[in-house]
Amino acid sequence: MILNYRIYFIALLAFIGNTLSAQDILILKNGTNLPVKIKSMDNGKVHYTQLPDNSIIYIIDKSEIETINRLETASENFHRQQIKIDIIALSFSTFNFGYERVINGGKSWEAFIGFDPSGSRRSFEIGSEYKFYFKRTSLKKILDSDLFSGTYTFMHLSAAIQENETNLRNPITGSINEGVKTDKALFSGLGFGWQLQSKNISMDISSSILYFAGTTSIQVLESTTRTEPITSYNSGSGMLNGENNIALNIKFKVGYQF
Repeated sequence: MILNYRIYFIALLAFIGNTLSAQDILILKNGTNLPVKIKSMDNGKVHYTQLPDNSIIYIIDKSEIETINRLETASENFHRQQIKIDIIALSFSTFNFGYERVINGGKSWEAFIGFDPSGSRRSFEIGSEYKFYFKRTSLKKILDSDLFSGTYTFMHLSAAIQENETNLRNPITGSINEGVKTDKALFSGLGFGWQLQSKNISMDISSSILYFAGTTSIQVLESTTRTEPITSYNSGSGMLNGENNIALNIKFKVGYQF
């Protein structure tokens, strides 16, 4: 009889030890390791309980997690950064590349550079956007599927310069001659966007209203130059154009996460 109790007791200890060891591990970005039991993962959140008490369900944003070690599956890593290219700009033979990285809590930062090195219109633009995501769209209930997904609003800040070789009116004689128009401008404003994820590939559509200020210089016959405050801007790609110091900026980007 005593032997049977000992067997039951040993079996109970083995069961408890196996239960405590059968746990998932959340490795946070701040270096903290959390032994948990994951209940579900959706809408950019991880729902979990902390052992041995399974009565309370905690919720943590996926962007705060570096890696998760699953009991049932292999370790999964988050793709918190991606590179992008603007398809609309590319269709106008210009280039616009971006790099986006998740910060935390539904926020990301994107830096971009654009240029058109050939033809009569040469341009260069550099800037950044700070994004605030709304309720995220979970395409698949996997960890790295929706760090960049959903609708968002963003703040835009950029600087641009372009030279356009064209026929211009001489500011002194009034005649039409070949010349160079140089625009230098700073842009700032707000916008909205929507980003869709599928595994490592993303699609990002955004538009923004920007205020810009700067100078326009007109040089005719390599000798006559006039500089005045800028009031209009035309990027040549059709996607960054403005009059009266207000511009509309539209982008359609495809990205790859890594």
